Amino acid sequence: MKYYILLVLTLAGLKVQGQRSSVKGVISIMNSKIRTGKRQYVVNAEIKDDSKRAGTTETDQRGFFELIYLAPDKTPVTFSIRKNRLKVVEEYKLHAKTGDDTIYISMVDPDSIPEFRNYIFDIGKTNGQKLLDAFEQRRFRFPDIPGWAGIRYRYFRPCR
Repeated sequence: MKYYILLVLTLAGLKVQGQRSSVKGVISIMNSKIRTGKRQYVVNAEIKDDSKRAGTTETDQRGFFELIYLAPDKTPVTFSIRKNRLKVVEEYKLHAKTGDDTIYISMVDPDSIPEFRNYIFDIGKTNGQKLLDAFEQRRFRFPDIPGWAGIRYRYFRPCR
């Protein structure tokens, strides 16, 4: 009888341990390594499970977090990340499966997204922005027509 109780408790403990799984991830600032030469991690970001099956956690100094679920491996989960003035870039990475590899998530300040796009891809500038940049750098000089009037005359005159 004593061995039977010990066996039941041991098996129950193994079953509970087998249903415990986690989602691990690292949060960093988007393109920080390209722009500064060093990866910048998001510290003290709040990670919260949407279905409330796991507790809330925060990232450490290296941007690492771990959400622990009482669910078997490969269970689909959804979580959210909150940090002042930062937004998650790849929203699809917030839908994961427990027990998978480490998730790498990028965050960015919403005001700097157009700047990142222009810097990395060198796109997104309209002809007007390019003309304004050229004017500010004094590449176009029209001695006979000064300032903005010269640019308007040179590039925006009506077709005949």
